[in-house]
Amino acid sequence: MLLELADELAGDLASEEVEALQNVLRARRKGLHLLRASDRLFAALASVASLAEPERAILEKSRGQQVQKKALFRAVQRRVLVSRDTGPSLERDGGRETAIVPLRHFAPFSVADCSFVLGEGEPDARMAVRMARYFAHTRGLERLRLPHHVAVGGGGGTSVQLRLHRERPCFCIAVVDSDRAAPGCEEGRTAVEARGEVDDAEPWVALHVLDCRAMENTLPRGLMEEAYGDDHQKRRPLDQMERFDEGGALARYRDYSDFKHGTRLKWVLEHPEEDARRFWLAPEAPLTAAPSVDEDCLAQRACPKGKDCTCDVAYGFGQPLLKKCVDAAEKMPDQELEELLCQKTRRHWCALGRTVFSWVCGTGETRV
Repeated sequence: MLLELADELAGDLASEEVEALQNVLRARRKGLHLLRASDRLFAALASVASLAEPERAILEKSRGQQVQKKALFRAVQRRVLVSRDTGPSLERDGGRETAIVPLRHFAPFSVADCSFVLGEGEPDARMAVRMARYFAHTRGLERLRLPHHVAVGGGGGTSVQLRLHRERPCFCIAVVDSDRAAPGCEEGRTAVEARGEVDDAEPWVALHVLDCRAMENTLPRGLMEEAYGDDHQKRRPLDQMERFDEGGALARYRDYSDFKHGTRLKWVLEHPEEDARRFWLAPEAPLTAAPSVDEDCLAQRACPKGKDCTCDVAYGFGQPLLKKCVDAAEKMPDQELEELLCQKTRRHWCALGRTVFSWVCGTGETRV
């Protein structure tokens, strides 16, 4: 994470603040975070008598890298301003956020540890980090390391894990599915409960709710091909994905189809939210373009087969879809991955990638 030291720290520091400063500098030496400050402040802190020599060296090293941090400063969505007395609080300015945290907050070294990336499952967290690495590539920052811990909430337990990280305290960015059936529909229980655990007065934790139904909706067709290319049983769902890409007959539904379990017409017709039914049954994007939707069922707005409905809007790949895709993505160079993204998937990769990058950007361990 990008930690910026406020100029007000140039004065005399209490013993607790010196200990906290040492922890911040040790974390920087380990490469867990990046450090930014004015030249004047770097010089003032280097004169603190009780600082150990390795910490002084880190101050000098960070001072010499100020120019390189300009691109980083523009790229991050959230930075941490380490203050003297103000905070903790969160300030927003357009699409950027500044978490203001007093220096004494870092008195326990564990607080200065690298960030946790919390997902509903391990593949979710890993894919979020892969998107962060892709985002770094788009900004010419691919040389940066992305130190992090992976944490798993297990769906409904995500809010509990987020609360534990907030109370501990430690840096944590949680990533959850919205579980929305369509634009404007209600978020699912996991997202709602996780939102309740985020507080601007404790800005060391945050939440990113996907702007689509689930992490599976962010997966480009080419990545699915890479993950399942030799699996002949997945040929049918793979072939259908072209319809969901930009310009395809079903592109409107790409963000809200269930590519893990499949989406059937019965689910559309019986959905309790009117906004969902209106979205899926819009005349300008007829579901007759779907693989096996019966025109009579669609015209009558009813499925005579009930729970045995066979009108597939989207075929399901099964539970391992995300894991197989993240396994493939982690082995793939950024440039190759770039070529697989379509307009609809790229925006998710850039949005989530920027968020997570802001929390996990760091560098290699510095020898002093």
